[in-house]
Order: sequence, then structure tokens, then C-alpha cells
Amino acid sequence: MIRNLTAGPGIHIANNSFSAPYVNMNAPSAGMMRYNGSNLEVYDGSSWLTLSSSYPQIELDSYVKDAVTWAQKKIAEEQRLKDLAAQHTTVADAVAARDRAEEALRIAVALCDTK
Repeated sequence: MIRNLTAGPGIHIANNSFSAPYVNMNAPSAGMMRYNGSNLEVYDGSSWLTLSSSYPQIELDSYVKDAVTWAQKKIAEEQRLKDLAAQHTTVADAVAARDRAEEALRIAVALCDTK
């Protein structure tokens, strides 16, 4: 709120009156906030409540952390195999054999899994 405005050249002030300030610490209303020198407080309609300065901490549980670590290792291992396979025919042949064996395993499981 701005009090005691004065009109001047190029300035027109309509309704040059003011009301009591919204923040009246002698008559607080619900939702008002104040800083009391050490804490931030809010008025709930009957008393001033200190707002907590703590905050929630969110983190992955150990199972998810382990899963992410495992996935990171697998990604690094696969990249290492890919790099070696690009340089060495023997490694490329072994990777291809592994891929064929994994595909055969998937097919066998699909044929045997009756659930």
C-alpha cells in the first residue's frame, strides 16, 4: 500500500484514500505469515505456528540402486565386447555364438513354458 500520494504534472490519482495495511500484527487473520527473528510463522486463525525448515529427502532404495549398478556394469561389458569384437575376429565369432545360443535358449523356453 502506498500512502500520501500527490498528483503532479502528467499524474492523476483516482480515489486518493487508503485503507489499513493488510498486515496488521495486532489483528492477524488466518494465512498471514511473519518472520519472528529466527523462524517463519503462519497464523492458523488462533495461533502462530512455526513453519518447518526441514524438507523431505527422496532417494532410491537399495534394490533400485543395485539394479542400476548392475545395468551400468552390463552396459559397460557389452560396449567392451563390441569394441573387442570390432578389433578381433575371434571375439566377434564368440559374441555371435553367444547371441545364437541365447536365441536358442529363448526359443526352447518359449516352447517349454506352458504357464
